[in-house]
Amino acid sequence: MTERKRLDFDRAKEHMARAQQTIEMGLQGSDDVAQLYRRRAELLARVPESMEASQGEDILVFRLGDARYAIAVAAIGEVIPRPKLAPTPGSPTEIAGLLQVRGEIRVVWDLWRLLGLTATPDGARTVLLLRSGRGVLVQEVEDLRRVDPRQRREAADKVPYRMWMTEDFVVVLDAEGMIAGEQQG
Repeated sequence: MTERKRLDFDRAKEHMARAQQTIEMGLQGSDDVAQLYRRRAELLARVPESMEASQGEDILVFRLGDARYAIAVAAIGEVIPRPKLAPTPGSPTEIAGLLQVRGEIRVVWDLWRLLGLTATPDGARTVLLLRSGRGVLVQEVEDLRRVDPRQRREAADKVPYRMWMTEDFVVVLDAEGMIAGEQQG
């Protein structure tokens, strides 16, 4: 068995005292102390490299049934929980209804139908009002997160209006593209 070395506390205290003396001798006046504090503040205020490297895109993750999708936050102007939608008889099935927002009437698209999913389920509903003024109906908002470009994956071909996918299989949709595609078609 190897013999353990014991820590010599007296020697450690001596070493610490010499280090303290060296520091104090290096700081001759209050200007040196102020400069040291200024330099320390600059170092503490710097953004860590790991945060600088985490440039990415903010996305809003939401549910549609059992699946999770997202839209870039830059495309979203407002989130409206539990909206009262006015029915639109005779309109295409992809239109969920009309919504009045601060005196303006907005068309709300049914994202389930735009993506070719089963009928819109009852329950908690939320409208994501896009910056273009159009809205999309989703089940519920789940998360807001930043995705680093290195975490992007190619989305499955069977998902319409897909842009890319996160590492945990959240499909990021082209919000404006799906609305424009429906209006042209």
